[in-house]
Amino acid sequence: MNKRNLLAHFHTKAVAIASVFALLLSPVSTLPTLAGWEENKVTPYELAEAELPENFYVLYRIVERIARANDLDQHPWRIVINSEYDINAYATDANVIGIFNGLLDQLVGDSSALACVVAHEMAHHLHRHVAITDAELTKGLEQITESAPAQQEEQMAQLQKRIGQLRRSQELEADASGYKYAVQAGFEPEGCLRGLDLLSRLPGSGYSSDTHPSASERIVAIQALIVKNPPEWLVTLGRQRLRSTEPLTYYWSADEQWL
Repeated sequence: MNKRNLLAHFHTKAVAIASVFALLLSPVSTLPTLAGWEENKVTPYELAEAELPENFYVLYRIVERIARANDLDQHPWRIVINSEYDINAYATDANVIGIFNGLLDQLVGDSSALACVVAHEMAHHLHRHVAITDAELTKGLEQITESAPAQQEEQMAQLQKRIGQLRRSQELEADASGYKYAVQAGFEPEGCLRGLDLLSRLPGSGYSSDTHPSASERIVAIQALIVKNPPEWLVTLGRQRLRSTEPLTYYWSADEQWL
């Protein structure tokens, strides 16, 4: 296989734990401003509740709250919902969080579990997991293509193993940061456990894959985090930041494909 084919073969987007839209949260000058809404005596929350379908509104409120409570609103965030009925989500491109429709359906009414999913994907972006993995993969493939043909098969197997270990460690790191982001925003820590419990009932979740630790391993890690990092101090810090910041605005695209 040449370098391009090898890269295409092994390149996959970082996947974690929601149709055709995304949330963009940023007070950008070309978008409606909070001051403009206040002039009309309508808050962004009121406008969103009146204007957006339920899933749009719920995700806007979750992303907006996590971003403000954790000081993560320096850049716009987008959430894309894939219409396929899959129980999954992913982080890709610049601050894009993808959530499948099936996951939204399974977590309906559980905003804390959904918040942990969103926070997990935000953590992938903030830790630059996709970029780091791509860089490691590209470097490894360059070394393989420059080596002797007789050595390439073994080197490829080693690269696969190394990338798999990296991705599994990134998932645990995203779980830990996602727990902090969600709890600091005021969501229940048990929501992270409920989301992982849902994943634990999916086929293949009982063992580690090339990209993810087993669901049981991730649950144990979150349980340890709850003991080590009690939610009380996180909630207090988050409340302080929420009180000191203004609601983030949103923009709905003309084709209604993203917010």
